[in-house]
Amino acid sequence: MKAKKVLAMLMASAMIMGTSVTAFAAGATANIQVNGVNDDTKITYVQVVEPDTKSPLGWKFVDEEETESPIADAFVANLNATDEDDAIQKLIALGKLETTANQYASAGTINSSSDLGAALTAVENYATQTSGVNRSTITGIDSAGLYVIKVTSEDPDFTYIPMLAYVEDTGSGNLQDVNVTAKGSNNVILKDLVNPDVDGSVSEGDEVPYTASVVYPYYSADDTEKEFSITDTLDNGTFKAGTLVVRIEGESDPLVAGTDYIVTDYADQSELTIDFSGTKYNADYAGKKVTIEYTAIVGSGNEHLKNDIETNLDPDGDSVTSDEVAVKVIKTEDDAETVISGAEFTIYEAVDQATEGYTTTEDVSVVTRDGQAVNNMTLYLKVADDVRTTGNDGTVTFVGLDADKTYYVKETNAPTGYQLSEYYYAVGTTTEAATSTDKVNVYNDFADLTVINENLSSLPSTGGIGTTIFTIGGCAIMVTAAGLYFATRKKTEK
Repeated sequence: MKAKKVLAMLMASAMIMGTSVTAFAAGATANIQVNGVNDDTKITYVQVVEPDTKSPLGWKFVDEEETESPIADAFVANLNATDEDDAIQKLIALGKLETTANQYASAGTINSSSDLGAALTAVENYATQTSGVNRSTITGIDSAGLYVIKVTSEDPDFTYIPMLAYVEDTGSGNLQDVNVTAKGSNNVILKDLVNPDVDGSVSEGDEVPYTASVVYPYYSADDTEKEFSITDTLDNGTFKAGTLVVRIEGESDPLVAGTDYIVTDYADQSELTIDFSGTKYNADYAGKKVTIEYTAIVGSGNEHLKNDIETNLDPDGDSVTSDEVAVKVIKTEDDAETVISGAEFTIYEAVDQATEGYTTTEDVSVVTRDGQAVNNMTLYLKVADDVRTTGNDGTVTFVGLDADKTYYVKETNAPTGYQLSEYYYAVGTTTEAATSTDKVNVYNDFADLTVINENLSSLPSTGGIGTTIFTIGGCAIMVTAAGLYFATRKKTEK
């Protein structure tokens, strides 16, 4: 009797526990984790397919029992189905239902069917639910099936296409969490110098390598106008032939012109266009970074080299400016204030050792950058700009210099009445200037250079005052003597 009571208690306990497990299973929920979104994005969703125990397919569209079924109608129409059951069968065949791996939720593959892409585009405006959304996670999903997820960003430079997530029920209401990757990209293109420390300032003929990057955009498979092009424009420069290299993140080999993209003839031109539009668009690259490299050659004149780049999705684009710096020379009297016009100056580019194209100049006097005079130096020089003469303001300005090179200024012809300075003046280095945007590299001019001069000294006289004064004095004495003679004689005759 006692054993029967114990057995009864155990059975009762088992029944209670069984009831509890069923209750917990019935109340189970799942989460949908949306990866690859920014903090400023908004996530909304809608369930489009749910379980149906009355159908042999096991599924139905969520609104198929309503008089108007916009979601069901959109899938039927865009999947070219005969009715809702046929549309469900097509979804199963596409692998969007009853697949535990959910492999079609990864980046780039959700667009594998143009029909499905069209259906998602047609129903994305119904994705308005926000219940359970916590940053990038949708919590509290209580039903298996398909969910359309819409991601919008406050930043207009980010665009997304709708996503599809399959939540699986492994039995007894045991819903499985699922991860999907946002199908969106940053449309902003970024440009930079490959060697910013060297190419922040340039001179004529310099070769300047650039790099640019942008994310390959997403387009729904049903989109008939897949446009993606990059345009680069140079001011005071041309593109060097054979230097363009286009790469896709994760691919070992560069993309091939004519196969993966169309490129304009850019050699010796100031504009370059790379076009991935139309049949060149490759959905497998969607969401991956595109890197572009090429070289520009600095043009003539005194202008800076500016590189502007944009895409059809980012018309504001980015730009990099490399300045051609300048140095102003001021010729003054010894008071260092009164300016002198008519002084001729030449600027030379210098190297550290004997080099072809540079003249070896020995035993010269130099004023260093810190103002110290040094004699008996040897310089290796070549003329860097036209000879210039100071105007009424006493100044000349040499432009088109390179902040990374060494220069000396020499007075090569003094104005009348002034001495020619014997010194070669070292031009001071420059520093990068503060700018309002990190898209522009601007350099300050070289420090002004003041050359102080003196009037010519009075030349010493030679040969004395000569005999003229004595001749005049002698004549005066003779005249005086003659006058006295005649005066004396006249008195004697009286």
